[in-house]
Amino acid sequence: MISRIPASVQVLRTLNAAGVRASASSLRVSQLHSSPPSRFTVVSYAELKPLTQQPTLDRILIDVREVNEVQQGSIPSAVNLPLSVLPQAMEQHPDAFRNQHGFQRPEKGQEVILYCRSGARSTTAAEHLEKIGYKNVKNYTGSWLDWTAKEQGTKNAT
Repeated sequence: MISRIPASVQVLRTLNAAGVRASASSLRVSQLHSSPPSRFTVVSYAELKPLTQQPTLDRILIDVREVNEVQQGSIPSAVNLPLSVLPQAMEQHPDAFRNQHGFQRPEKGQEVILYCRSGARSTTAAEHLEKIGYKNVKNYTGSWLDWTAKEQGTKNAT
């Protein structure tokens, strides 16, 4: 019988492989994975690309990778909120959130698009946001790896 590795374990392995010291307690994994099946929309590169060229106040693109990963590059118009702090951050008072993270905490009705390196952490983040009442959550599951491959392909084609 083939057993699936729980998403929480996959997230911890991904974080640890990226050099981030994380544990189930630091991520509050039990809170992240006790929700019903996800209803969030998956976004493709073709759908995301034009959105990055015309950012709006009613949409926010959040990179849930760790700060050291973001230093390698990020998708235009994205803000960083690492998965390792996301659950606690979303509980902060809006002023405290803005002061600590440098941008306004998303509103529950606002369009929130998430990405990470390969899609695992952004999926976990999307599930958590849905659990705490966010209604318009989207996940770019191709994430940074897909973005860089497609952007490189675009540059090579021209």
